[in-house]
Amino acid sequence: MHQARAIARLALRRSIPSIRIDESREAEKYISPHLRSQVWLLIVNEEFSPLNETRHKHHIIFFQRFSMQLTVTFASSITDEQVTWVKESLAEAGVPAEEKSRTETSVTFTDPSTVTYQIAGDLCRKWLDENLIYGFTVISDSPAS
Repeated sequence: MHQARAIARLALRRSIPSIRIDESREAEKYISPHLRSQVWLLIVNEEFSPLNETRHKHHIIFFQRFSMQLTVTFASSITDEQVTWVKESLAEAGVPAEEKSRTETSVTFTDPSTVTYQIAGDLCRKWLDENLIYGFTVISDSPAS
């Protein structure tokens, strides 16, 4: 129990999104298959209430906070039109990335999402095969466990 509380405090200090659920059925909803990859930590806490002599069980679910960083590199100096093309193409594919930085030949975008790194990578591979870009890097990170 003390270890669970310590972990919860650590997660809260890191500002990891969390939710407290009082019913097991509700907890199952939050860890359904399409959300399972987003659950970083699930704490099931059982408390005894001496007031009415009942046991109370609640769940605290901490969700992962992923971020994606995509750097697209061109063979020569990039233009504003190329950056706009990349951003609009990503948005059409469901990746609402924001420009983070730019160098002479590359542009870096970020997106605080859990799944877009795969979409961005697939899209960039296609562009690379079509010789539309020179290279790319996709990085996805999550909190340390």
